[in-house]
Amino acid sequence: MSTTQRCRSGALATGLLVLAASACAPNGPRSQDAARVAPDVRGAMLIVRNNNFADMNVYVVRNGVVYQRLGMVTGGSSAAFPLPQSYFPNGMLQFAGRLIGGAGTVRSDAVLVTPGQTVTFNVQPYLAASAATVR
Repeated sequence: MSTTQRCRSGALATGLLVLAASACAPNGPRSQDAARVAPDVRGAMLIVRNNNFADMNVYVVRNGVVYQRLGMVTGGSSAAFPLPQSYFPNGMLQFAGRLIGGAGTVRSDAVLVTPGQTVTFNVQPYLAASAATVR
């Protein structure tokens, strides 16, 4: 066996070993993004579509009061946020958004959510036209 063939065989064996080890790891090989946005089976998922030009901070509202900041969504983009069931113990959820560097705020109507569902919060350029839907 030539030196080149031995190097290729060694590289192949190393690659197979790494692949086998990652397949045996807990939950198998997963990207960090997939793990970050994967919903808890007892929770739900929020998709925010920011059709506004401004960046926005997004919050969960409970009983009319801002309860938890979920994160930021840049203008003209979308983001996904997991919603643990502890955020909606009675099944009702409401969302708020505050423009960063602006004076605008938006609040969705309260929506009824059950575990496993996905809520989409569409933020429009005219904030009063924004709405949340459940599917």
